[in-house]
Amino acid sequence: MNSPSILKVMLCWTHCFLLGILLILTTYAQATTHTGQVVAITDGDTIKLLTPAKQQIKVRLADIDTPDMQVPSKK
Repeated sequence: MNSPSILKVMLCWTHCFLLGILLILTTYAQATTHTGQVVAITDGDTIKLLTPAKQQIKVRLADIDTPDMQVPSKK
């Protein structure tokens, strides 16, 4: 057996494993839960939420495929 090729394969598998773990952790890190009242609909998948602390936050809904709102241009 050629040991440099085994090392390359092991290094490749290690990189793939670490990349997979990194992708999983960043996906879960972005998900948060908010409560409040919807005060505006910005787009088909974006709303403005008024939290109990009276802060307005912009929330984009994941996995929603809607067209953007068409705003008439001022000419």
